[in-house]
Amino acid sequence: ISTNRTFKVTWTGADVQPSGGIASYDVQYKVAGGAWKNWQRRTTATHRIFENGTPSKTYYFRARARDLAGNLGNWSGLRKTIVPRDNDALIKSRNGFNGVYKNKHRLFYYGSLRYSARRGQSIKFEFTGKQVVLVNTKARNRSKTKIYIDGKYVKTIDNYSWKTKFRQAVFAKKWSTSGKHTLKIVNLGTPGRRVYDIDAIAVEK
Repeated sequence: ISTNRTFKVTWTGADVQPSGGIASYDVQYKVAGGAWKNWQRRTTATHRIFENGTPSKTYYFRARARDLAGNLGNWSGLRKTIVPRDNDALIKSRNGFNGVYKNKHRLFYYGSLRYSARRGQSIKFEFTGKQVVLVNTKARNRSKTKIYIDGKYVKTIDNYSWKTKFRQAVFAKKWSTSGKHTLKIVNLGTPGRRVYDIDAIAVEK
């Protein structure tokens, strides 16, 4: 996933001919369910910044190389990047989690966090997809949390870190096919570090 709407895409190639070499690359992208679009044509670069990705979209990329003799290679395998939704998106219900903190310096995804500072408070998200990724902050005052998928306990996450780390992907769950699911988070209110925040939710369609 990308924890920014703007992210770096890289590609590379090699020519099997001893006297050959790569002359240029073509790179295409598409969103899930959409058609391929030309992004880079005959570029000699091996990376570029993809700008202004849309929250909730999954972007797929592929590349092909052209050698010095003009031979064009096959398209590469696919690579994907998921652009998350903000923390208020996809909420189905919540008990607490009333706190909202905004940061003008953009330390947080979309500049805000939703948080809880009390044991037992919970929040549930509902989504349709084949992968979900939870993004939050890890710090010395962050508590442990329990994670439930579709009503079943999955694991306990410790969000403690001696050094504050923003936009951390702390939990991911994949399915073989896309479907409707719920993600529930319960703040365990760990003594001495009761705060837990949610920064973003990434869903692959």
